[in-house]
Amino acid sequence: DLLDRTGQLEAENLFLRQQLQQYEDQEKHLADTVSQYRYMMAHVVGNTITQAENYITLDKGSLDGVVQDLGVADHNGVIGIVSRVSEHYSLVISVLNPKLRLSVMLKNTESFGSLVWDGADHRYAYLEDLPRSVKFELGDTIVTTGYTTSFPKNVLVGRVAESQDTGGSFLRLRVELFTDFNRINDVHVIINAKQEEQQALESESNQ
Repeated sequence: DLLDRTGQLEAENLFLRQQLQQYEDQEKHLADTVSQYRYMMAHVVGNTITQAENYITLDKGSLDGVVQDLGVADHNGVIGIVSRVSEHYSLVISVLNPKLRLSVMLKNTESFGSLVWDGADHRYAYLEDLPRSVKFELGDTIVTTGYTTSFPKNVLVGRVAESQDTGGSFLRLRVELFTDFNRINDVHVIINAKQEEQQALESESNQ
């Protein structure tokens, strides 16, 4: 009985050590993620929502540390990505611009696709290239994937409003955007400390 009890205690200790290691790894990953990104407040000084291609102008530029390809969001969700920068201003390609294809996913399943605007309603965009086998429900939350240097994982985007059958191998979901682009004022520019390193590595692989 004593040997059995000793063996049981050793097994329990091994399990607890494994659990502790998992928690420590998770905490380290979270700390790394937090230290990788910082958020700069900026004010919107220009914004369009009715053009075929919409842009947003911010009152922060290169002298403030803003560079191309940084993500921009407000307290509700994703706004767009910095496309051009001057000393005191930056131009953001809005989610309401068909030229922007944003890597997003269903939060519950982490199945991913591309978010794109169809040029119609400023309240909605579409999640495309989602495999037909993916399970989802109306109202499910859409977030960023973290697969680009512009946004960390799980920045809010919107909710599934409708499914459209395109007849192919992929689904097309209509997404109600969390951000009201008709009422944006203060935003956060998301500065990624590891942006240059990742972009340099990825550009080498494409040569």
